[in-house]
Amino acid sequence: MNLKKISIILSFICLLFIFLFIISSMRSCSRGEKNEQLSLTLATSSREIKKWKEKDGLNRSQIEILQGENTKMFLEIKTLDKEMLNLQSVVKKYEKQLKADGSATIISTVTQFDTLVIHTGMPSCDRLDSISNRWVDCRFGFKGDTSLFQLSITDSLSLVIGTEKEKPKRTFAIVTHYNPYTETRSFTSYQVIDNRKQKRLGIGPSIGAGFCMPPFKFGIFVGIVATYNLFYLY
Repeated sequence: MNLKKISIILSFICLLFIFLFIISSMRSCSRGEKNEQLSLTLATSSREIKKWKEKDGLNRSQIEILQGENTKMFLEIKTLDKEMLNLQSVVKKYEKQLKADGSATIISTVTQFDTLVIHTGMPSCDRLDSISNRWVDCRFGFKGDTSLFQLSITDSLSLVIGTEKEKPKRTFAIVTHYNPYTETRSFTSYQVIDNRKQKRLGIGPSIGAGFCMPPFKFGIFVGIVATYNLFYLY
């Protein structure tokens, strides 16, 4: 192999390393920008919980979902917010399951049941009462020097995740409590969604330059090629 061929090969290798360096730098910058955008969303819209009561008495709440291309983006966010720290712990725990696609949600609720029991008749040293319906089952009272209080609460809810039709399109989550005494106290969610998904297999016209099979001659080629991407650099 003469010096000219060696020089061409070395030049090609240098160009390849420069190309990989540029791609890596672009990816790093893009990742930093997306992390800043995610942090900004975390500080604004993610903190807003919209709550309302339907005519049928059901309590509903809605939030805008935080989204990122991977779990690492969310875990790298620095925050002192307790709810976000708890959500980061959940995302960290299920990082493998969320790696490709999925979401993690934490819903904190509170149940309030107020009632007044009026006793009629002659007072007694012993008195036991109960309240029971579909959602609350409670026994309370006293007997001698012993007090009794037993409480059982049944809860049922649904979680819907969707995207608004109007632009800018936002992904939201709505939780509905079927127990009329229960409502949302805090509500946070993070979704992994890769917008970079592309088809791995491609075919079409191509023009390029490179080294062919032995004797490794450098040349330019034009034709139709089929490609398959094993991974994405950017």
